[in-house]
Amino acid sequence: MIHPLVRSGIKGAMWYQGESNAGWNRDKYQCAIKQLISDWKMEFQHYGTLADPDHMHFGFVQLSTIYQDQNPGTPMIRWHQTADYGYVPNEIMQDTFMAVSLDTYDEENGIHPRNKQLPSKRLASAGLNVAYKLKDWPTNGPLPETITFNKIDDDFVQVDILLDQDFTWNDTETNGFSYCNAVDLTSCNAKAAQWLKVANVNLDGRAISMSVPADTVGVAYLWETTPVVQMEGLPIYAADQFRLPAAPWIRKVEL
Repeated sequence: MIHPLVRSGIKGAMWYQGESNAGWNRDKYQCAIKQLISDWKMEFQHYGTLADPDHMHFGFVQLSTIYQDQNPGTPMIRWHQTADYGYVPNEIMQDTFMAVSLDTYDEENGIHPRNKQLPSKRLASAGLNVAYKLKDWPTNGPLPETITFNKIDDDFVQVDILLDQDFTWNDTETNGFSYCNAVDLTSCNAKAAQWLKVANVNLDGRAISMSVPADTVGVAYLWETTPVVQMEGLPIYAADQFRLPAAPWIRKVEL
């Protein structure tokens, strides 16, 4: 695909991921995306010219929405797109940046939402930061700084989440949080309908708390193919002019 271009000079690349991996080699994708970036970088270093000799910047749009379902395939691919960190850049994908597109649902156009402007603006902000070192432009919306689990009693566990920045809150459609009490996280993501919605969450500044059943093995945020249908209707956005949304994540419950 890129072979005709490898003798050119390049600053980086942008990737709009297709959704078919949600049902094919799903759990190899975190390896595949890293290898794709590495291979492209090697080709341009060898045959062409990288604008930054040791860096090929790589931007991508997280999988968008399709329809209301409970199949964990799409959320898992979103997670694997970040090498299972939930954000980029990270230790493994250092020169990467991404845009969340979970709030661009398009009933008429299905898996290809027509609103490309919104994720494009987010991708541009992150790219200006990562590729051009303009640090006034953010790379990510609010991320969990800490997540702690404490047993309340024999029936419930309290989950306390501290986000790394101020955020706005809107739970009109959903609060975004879910839990799973299957055997383990692998079982949680092996088939549909394993993730259950958290009924209530409490807010205190940057802190979010909730209680889940004592047998819960995992908690997650935005672990649905289509968590909201309203444009820009997600629960958590950065409380600044860029309004980058919080990206999906998953955590194992550890007491």
